[in-house]
Amino acid sequence: MSRVSDLVDTSPRCHAPSSRRRDPILRVARVIAVASLVVTLGACGGGSQAILAASELPVITEAPSRSSDGTWRELEDYANDPHDVTLDLFRTYWTSPAGKAAVGTFGDAGFRRGYWKYWTGRVADGEADAEIMALLFRDDSGASSGLAALQEFWRQEPPADFTETVDEIATGGLADESWGLRFTGGDATVAYGLRVGNLVVVLRITCDDPKGCSPPVAVGDAAHAYAEEVAARAESALE
Repeated sequence: MSRVSDLVDTSPRCHAPSSRRRDPILRVARVIAVASLVVTLGACGGGSQAILAASELPVITEAPSRSSDGTWRELEDYANDPHDVTLDLFRTYWTSPAGKAAVGTFGDAGFRRGYWKYWTGRVADGEADAEIMALLFRDDSGASSGLAALQEFWRQEPPADFTETVDEIATGGLADESWGLRFTGGDATVAYGLRVGNLVVVLRITCDDPKGCSPPVAVGDAAHAYAEEVAARAESALE
């Protein structure tokens, strides 16, 4: 079983208060060249183009609005990292067969750029973390392909430690297109991927508490609520 941390940074890390924190979807390099703040999406030619400012992505990837202790905060380990995501970074860090397949799809699908954040808070009575990544593609069709590639990637490279099973779960019709996955057998984790127009968002919430988060359904409820909130942000940004 492979973890996302196997793809990015396997050096020992110290975390407080929990030593069980996993490495993120993409361990962003310390130095990234700043790209254009405006990304033009959509087909070229006579049709209208949807233009999305990259400055919208930090808003879309903000923390969940609800936490058992009242607030989510950015994980200190990654707070000072650049959060911009480029295709070159994917190529650098997603080097497993599953990662390379996803990156190949991203390239073919017209991936433009993305943004990533990592949050920590509480779910029910346990410590938890939330990870989110928003990706811009050239058009709706490309975004749909990217969304499917991310689902397959997480099936093969679960984001939760010691995962034994990966099950599809209902999404309740989130956004234009969506999927949900539950990872069991290790750290309780629920993930959602969704598409709104040219934008793809993938997120997860993981119970990171050695004693667990009780009741067990709390992680799934929190993840779905976050996905609904993010979908609303994305729909507002793309109007």
